[in-house]
Amino acid sequence: MKLQSFKISIVVFATLIMLQPVLAAETTKPDTVNPVETSVNELLTVRDDTSLSEEDKLLKEFELRKKILSEVLTLSIDEVAKLTAKVDALPEFAENSREKELRDEFKAVLETYTAYYTEQSKKLAELTKIDETKSLAQEIKDYRDNIYNPQIQKIVNFVLLFYNDDVLKIANTRLDKISADIKKLEKLGYIKAGIFASELKLAAETLSAARALLEEAKSAVLTTPKPEEETALETRATPTEEKEAQPPIEPNKLVEDSLNKVKSTYDIFLQISKDLRKLLGIK
Repeated sequence: MKLQSFKISIVVFATLIMLQPVLAAETTKPDTVNPVETSVNELLTVRDDTSLSEEDKLLKEFELRKKILSEVLTLSIDEVAKLTAKVDALPEFAENSREKELRDEFKAVLETYTAYYTEQSKKLAELTKIDETKSLAQEIKDYRDNIYNPQIQKIVNFVLLFYNDDVLKIANTRLDKISADIKKLEKLGYIKAGIFASELKLAAETLSAARALLEEAKSAVLTTPKPEEETALETRATPTEEKEAQPPIEPNKLVEDSLNKVKSTYDIFLQISKDLRKLLGIK
């Protein structure tokens, strides 16, 4: 009798442990003031300071503009370094795979961004006039808007594919474990057979939908672009088709929707945990 009670306790303990969400949020740090924002506020204060002479005001504005640009460049270099680390942390890909081709391409691109921002930092140190700082600021902004940001979004999408893939694998493993433990409790007669059938079915269907969204995102990210002329011929539509055609969903939106479905699955797991505790009389 003691042995049976011990086995039951082990099953219950395992079930409740497996029902705890795996997607724990990253430790949140206290809000810190953005150094660029602080410096911009200082610049605005200087501009409105009537106690300063025009000469002093111009000097302080020049110094603050250089400081702002320096902080922007430092943050940009740090941003590239963090993304490079995430790309490096991806799994090994087959030698001739599209995944490896993209990773190598993205790593090379990130190196050019580091080189660019480093070069601008050197250029900034040599500036002696306000107009020069304004010109450099505009150049950096144009580079970020037209070159950096579009490519960074592609790299982030690529990284998220494999993060989401791992999350889905963990969630499916968890579902299998929960299902197995519930079956054990049913066989032991501690809960009614099939009492969680609808919840487990919904969890499985939600994870299946999450997988479908992820595969759609993978297809969009990993498909090799076709030559422009060939693409134009294939996508040429009749007037009626043009009206009915819908713009493709962006990969980052597909990944986001997939992750949200995984989150919904863990909500189901948590509800099962609460209901199971009530049935077993565990507080």
